[in-house]
Formats: sequence, structure tokens, C-alpha cells
Amino acid sequence: MQTLYAPKALIGENLELKNHVLITISEDGIIHSLDTEVDDYSADTVLSQDTLVLPSFINMHTHIGDFLLKDQGFGLSLREVVGRNGVKHSFLNKLSDERLQFSLEHALSLLISNGYSTFVDFREGGIKGVSMLGKVLESFLIRGIVLGRPSADDDIDSLVEYVDGFGFSDVFSVYEKEELIENLEKALSSNSELLLSIHVAETKELVEKSIAEIGKTDLNYVIENLSPSFIVHCNYVTEDNQFLKIKECGIGVVCCPLTASYFGLQFPPIVKCLEYNIPLALGTDNIMIADVNPFFLMRFTLLTLSSKGVFLSPQTILKTLTVNPGLMLNQKIGQIFPGYKADFIGVNLSSPNLIHSNDVYKTLVFRTSVKDINFQMFEGRRIK
Repeated sequence: MQTLYAPKALIGENLELKNHVLITISEDGIIHSLDTEVDDYSADTVLSQDTLVLPSFINMHTHIGDFLLKDQGFGLSLREVVGRNGVKHSFLNKLSDERLQFSLEHALSLLISNGYSTFVDFREGGIKGVSMLGKVLESFLIRGIVLGRPSADDDIDSLVEYVDGFGFSDVFSVYEKEELIENLEKALSSNSELLLSIHVAETKELVEKSIAEIGKTDLNYVIENLSPSFIVHCNYVTEDNQFLKIKECGIGVVCCPLTASYFGLQFPPIVKCLEYNIPLALGTDNIMIADVNPFFLMRFTLLTLSSKGVFLSPQTILKTLTVNPGLMLNQKIGQIFPGYKADFIGVNLSSPNLIHSNDVYKTLVFRTSVKDINFQMFEGRRIK
């Protein structure tokens, strides 16, 4: 057992601010117990009096393999950048294994330095792609949840040995592939921990193509033919009955405001998801497109909504990168609470950027930068 004393911490599912928090962590990196308002304590790690501890961040949607292509897509369409023959795949198809490993290693270092304990990656490249990421992850203190997709030479039965689930690019990657869908259903029914996710309604053109070629929206097809754990984007999900379907099916939604804005797409339906009490989380998407900085993501999201006359609470948006992802993934992560992984970051509230900002939720969302992180722990192991 080890003990950690935090002057201030955001505790539990509601990220409730508590003072004088003493946390006991088991040898396997799990929070064993915590006490608040502790006056008399002895701890292995005592944080400075101006440190606020919160759960480490969880990035619910990434494509980290394109780290080497940063900012090479601005001004181009989504198809031109990440389509089958676009900038991204044209580059990755020619990339050596050594350079891809270099890219993955630097992407993981970047995520860790930005305060993430966990990321969910839609991994390209079939078995080869997911196995390389799995191997690289062994050397880094970060939790990678790898969602693979079969390449031309792979099948679901072989792929399942290397992944935490499956992540598909759009409805047309599964449409009219009955054997694929059948094998997915078998894999998911035989292992309840496997995840399934897919991009839905990312562009207006994709929705229109789905209606024209399939006879229904991609969302409706996915709901009727798959059982996704969560769906990504939903920029062009607009009808109330669509949100009701998502809610009734218990499907979470992961929104990526930065990439939607980067490509000039409709802003994600964050407000509608909250209105219908749909599980909601945020992701940064492709590293080649978006900064992974979680504070910038939260700030951008909140300020964009406020420019539309919608004022969400900073506490609500903070939960989309901590508490909500843990619940959506059905894992004991994203909260500071007994039984959960001891994944923490500490923020220096006395830094010039944060001092005299007295509401910690507003402070975190509107003013904090990665440079203000002065403490970091992953599964009980101190990183910073």
C-alpha cells in the first residue's frame, strides 16, 4: 500500500471538490480507500498546498498513426485527407515499419505529456497495425484501448486475438458484408468485454449517400444491423427521433468538435445528447488534424457553444473527458473513488495563469494549460 495526500481533489462521479484528501493505493494500482477533511495524516506522497488533483483524462477517439502528417490536411476536404486514396492513407501505405513505430512512440509520449491515462484508437492496418501498437504500448505508462478493423487478408477470428474491439470507418465498410457482420456478432457474443464502434453521420454527403444507396440513414442502418458500444461524430444526426433511438438502444456518442470545425462540418450535437441523457464523451480524432491538448478541447467546445448562445457548465464538459468515458467503456477508470484505477493528474493552482481564479471547474476549462500539470500518476506509479 502507498498513500497520497492531496490538498484538493475532484472526487467521484460528480467530480465533487473535496479538501484534505488522503488516498490509499494498493500494490496493483487500485484506489483502496480515501478520506476527506483529514487533519492529521502521514503519507508517502504529500502534494503542495496549491495542487488540485483530478482524474487523468480519457481520449475517446484517436487515430495516432498519422502523427508524422501533422497539419498537412488544412483546407482540404475530409475525403481528400482521410479517404481511401487521400493524403493519410497514401502516406501510411508507403511508410516503413520503423517509421510507423517511431510515429506511434512519439504519439504515445504526446498523449501522456498532455495528462491522458487512456485513449481509444481506431487502428488501421489490420492485424499488423494493431499488433505493432500493442507491442509499442508495452513500454509506455498509458492505457491503449485498441479497436481494429480487418484488412483484405484478415478475418475477425484472427483479429480478435489482438484487439479490445472493432472500429469501422463508416457504414459502407460493413454494408452488404453479411459474413463480416455475422462474424462480428459471434465475436461480440462470445466476449462481452469486446467493444464495437463506427463513425456515423460525420458528413452530410455520407448521410445522403447512405439514403440513396442503402435506403436509410447510416445511423438507422447501424442501429438495425449492429450493436455498437458507442458511435463517433454524429455531426449530421439532427432529428429528435434519431436521438430517441440512440437513447433507447443505450448507445454512447463520442463527439470530436475540433475535427468537425477543421473540415467546416456541422458542429457535433453535444447539446442534444445531453438533452436526451445520452452518454457523451469527447475525442480529438486524428493527430494529423487536431491538437490532443484536453484543456484546449474543453475550452474550444465550451466557447463554440457559448458563441451559439448555449452555456454549458464547465463541470459538465470536464466529465466528458473523465467520468463519462470510464462509464461508457465499463471500466473502473475516470474517477477518484475506491475500486478505481489510481490515474491522477495534479494542477498547480498558484501558477500565474490560474491564481485568483476561484472556481476550480472554470479554472480547469478556461485557463489551465498542460504546463500547469505538476503531478501525474498512472495505476499508482508516479510519472511526474
